Amino acid sequence: MVVDALLILGIFLVIFSYGQLVICYFRYKNVFIQDFDGFEMAKEITRDYDAINVVEAKNILISYYDGKRNVIRLTSRQYFGRDIFNLGLVYVLACYSCFYQCEIKREMLKKIFFRIDWCSKTMIFGLILSCFTYTIGDAKIGVVILGLLLIVQYFHFAMDSFKNTSIENTFSKRDMDGIGKVRGAVLFLSKMSFIGNLVFLLREFAIILGI
Repeated sequence: MVVDALLILGIFLVIFSYGQLVICYFRYKNVFIQDFDGFEMAKEITRDYDAINVVEAKNILISYYDGKRNVIRLTSRQYFGRDIFNLGLVYVLACYSCFYQCEIKREMLKKIFFRIDWCSKTMIFGLILSCFTYTIGDAKIGVVILGLLLIVQYFHFAMDSFKNTSIENTFSKRDMDGIGKVRGAVLFLSKMSFIGNLVFLLREFAIILGI
């Protein structure tokens, strides 16, 4: 009973947290900033940091920051995008790259986060793992994997919490509010990913304890 309840709770958290991002997409996908695109957004945010390059990557589905090469690789949609939603995602990714530069222990970060997507996917991995865990042996392996996912998610949450204020005077209050809403949806997803994986971890323990 407890095992089933925890799985249902985890599924609800996944749907609810990603749903917030989807709502944000439909709200801001047609709200445009005419004189600013994703490339210019990323360059503006990272201008005070050492040699962070911004490039268009035509062969990828999700934009990411390459920590080893110090490059922000944007999809064509986000590189040229002028809508608030895509600019908000570029803002998040550019802030990741700034955090990476500021972080004292970035050598450790390079080993953990050699590639950083704008969207945390650890909760999806946790959900898939939990759905295929039935035996005590499976659950013991799940405890180890979910423990690692929680550590990864903790660092991801730390990056999500980093905020760069250098562009606040560049846009109108309405535009900044929209970008802030998109950032907030990503931050909410990051928080829920930690909580969701904690729920899935508790489910593994419930299977081991037979409750």
